Amino acid sequence: MFFLPDNEQPGVYARRFSKDRKEVKDSEYNNIWIDIFEKYPEDDKKFFWSFAVAYYNPKNKSKSVICIEPTYYVSGYFSKRYPAGYPMSAIMAAEPKGKPFSDMTDAEKYAVDHKNFAPFVASLKTWLKKQ
Repeated sequence: MFFLPDNEQPGVYARRFSKDRKEVKDSEYNNIWIDIFEKYPEDDKKFFWSFAVAYYNPKNKSKSVICIEPTYYVSGYFSKRYPAGYPMSAIMAAEPKGKPFSDMTDAEKYAVDHKNFAPFVASLKTWLKKQ
């Protein structure tokens, strides 16, 4: 979330905004983000999620790592739907000002995930073929 200063990046505390690091409820979570967006009104807000997977084959000691960082955007509106455990899906979209993930159909979400995770799948397939 490059629109936030380094000292305000949520990092591993994305669900624990309070000073005591107590986890916030889904319904509270988006209100916190609404306040953040008011504090930082830039139009070009992006979210970057970092995923890393390490593979290891103990038989031949083969190993590999892949890291991907799909980019997401602030949706054009904040959805009233809060899927349990995924509150950011009510404010995140696959494209700038797009439809929030929580309002997408399963097919729309699959298409986004398929595109974003294609590098991981390709890397895993390549690694498995070498085993």
